[in-house]
Amino acid sequence: MPIDTTASEDLDISVHHFAHEHAEEGSVSDQLILDNATALVTCLRDDAVWHPPRPIDFSVFSLTEKGVQYAIEPSPVREQGSGHKLGCTREKEWGEPVQPDEVDEGLEYLEEFDHGLLRGLLAAAVRVVQEPSAKIAIQVPPEVPTTHGDQGRAARPDKRKTYSERSISQVSKRPRFDEGSLFDALPLPHFESCLMTFENPWPPVQQADFYPAAPIPIPPHTHATVEEHVADEFSRLAWVIPVRGYLPWEGATPASVLADSPDDGVLDPQILKPEAPYQNPDSPSIVWTRDALRAFWQFLQKLRDADNLGPLGLAFYHLPASHTGSSMDPASWHHGSHKQDSTSWPVSPLQDNGCPEALEAPRSTLCQMDYIKVYHDARYTKFLRKVLNAWAYRRPSVKVRMLKGATLALLDECEKGLLLC
Repeated sequence: MPIDTTASEDLDISVHHFAHEHAEEGSVSDQLILDNATALVTCLRDDAVWHPPRPIDFSVFSLTEKGVQYAIEPSPVREQGSGHKLGCTREKEWGEPVQPDEVDEGLEYLEEFDHGLLRGLLAAAVRVVQEPSAKIAIQVPPEVPTTHGDQGRAARPDKRKTYSERSISQVSKRPRFDEGSLFDALPLPHFESCLMTFENPWPPVQQADFYPAAPIPIPPHTHATVEEHVADEFSRLAWVIPVRGYLPWEGATPASVLADSPDDGVLDPQILKPEAPYQNPDSPSIVWTRDALRAFWQFLQKLRDADNLGPLGLAFYHLPASHTGSSMDPASWHHGSHKQDSTSWPVSPLQDNGCPEALEAPRSTLCQMDYIKVYHDARYTKFLRKVLNAWAYRRPSVKVRMLKGATLALLDECEKGLLLC
């Protein structure tokens, strides 16, 4: 409702108050509306208008019983050329040069800068520089025998090695994994088709159980569907033996390949040995050498030519050179693992101790690993698994059953996972 009134002798204003439709009538007095409008117009005037101040409640600034006040005196500043202390100093104008004596005197009162993180980094750098390299020969002065007992002990060689000697031997004899393509690891051809003949029927085989443990069906298969596939005499299945990498099913045994020589370039037969899963129960894996891989391939060829397990087909699948070598990060290597491609497999972070053995096993596909596939009739599946488990790599003073304790994968006719055993 409009209200016409005179605010002062020289000011004539008209105030309009727009109330909400649900507001109560008379909730705001006309005098209050007029006072608010007068205050608004007064703020826009150029001339000064004096008004009495509002009362202030000073009780809000009073301290309570638990209030505490902290007061610290400012650092004193010495006046140039005298021993008097001043509480403050004059601020220089913008662009005014600083006198050399002011800089020298000010630096005397500055405390030394101390940064905890920087101190730790510098200390670590000093330790690295001071520690001798593991490959440097550490000379230990021989003990001088002083008694008869000391002479006897000095004559006998000490079987215990010092920590430095053990570390040097471990570093110099450490094997390395093969990072390149395995195309030349086996002789060509890498595919051996099965021998088909109609003159002599394939010999029957006795029903046997899986060895060494019961099979684990790969979803969506169950024990019933697994037995149905294995019992079908017209079905063709395939065992997959990993050569380097991880099978795409959890629980399968990984594999890796050692290079022909360790890092120092010296071939040591005592170091370059293959390993089987049963030799490392905590982290089972298959560690091949190129010689062991060739021996296993020759064994499969003889098994195929013998015609004792039906028509066997052999195939060796290897990654192309573009997926190995330079495109792989050495940090992704660990015992029983395949060198991963940074574009296909994510690298797992290292643990606090920096051990690559603690990395979690990445899952891959069959297209991202090297493996051997043995095609066979379904009725020979169980017996063939026992034969693979019994084969041993034999060399002078070396005998390793490479697939003992390993968990292999069985594929169906559609190249899909059927079971793990």
